[in-house]
Amino acid sequence: MPETTRAPAESPGDRRYPLYQRLAAGTVLLFGVVVALTSLGYGLTRGKEPGPGLFPFVIGTLLALLALVWLWRPGVPEHEEAVPGLAEQVEDSGADLAPADEELSWTRDGVRRFGLTIGLTAATVGLFVSVGYVIAMAFYAATLLILVARQRMLWSILGAIVGAVASRYLFDYLGIVLPSLPVDLPWKVL
Repeated sequence: MPETTRAPAESPGDRRYPLYQRLAAGTVLLFGVVVALTSLGYGLTRGKEPGPGLFPFVIGTLLALLALVWLWRPGVPEHEEAVPGLAEQVEDSGADLAPADEELSWTRDGVRRFGLTIGLTAATVGLFVSVGYVIAMAFYAATLLILVARQRMLWSILGAIVGAVASRYLFDYLGIVLPSLPVDLPWKVL
């Protein structure tokens, strides 16, 4: 049985994630900090009850903390498997998987979908005040499903509308104030 040569052992300081993962973690960190700081303006409490800024503050803080863990956790060097024996199990299963290098590389389509997601998120934040939560979230979810996830248009639109309306009722039930349309309508969904 031929011997396989192993790469030299690396010190824990040399084990880092690739650049694209560190950029993603930095983006999540920045987003979490912005959400947490912005939520302070809404007030964390109202007397003895939670205020409208408490939930976003908690979520933003958790995102930032998880991003810090993601940034400073040592990665797995390319010559080591994250789960020993996994490659053999996948190969034996007959699954048709792309090699890791192809799967994680920056492609034109991947960059386009990333840019669309960032642009749609920014547009949705701007839409909240002018058109209200339900319309902004339905637009956001439907366009993400259609343009980024490449799902069928009809089911994407229906799913986005149902999800936006259902989440609006859930937030109303929880007492969380969300932006509404600037005009009065005969129904209270929007």
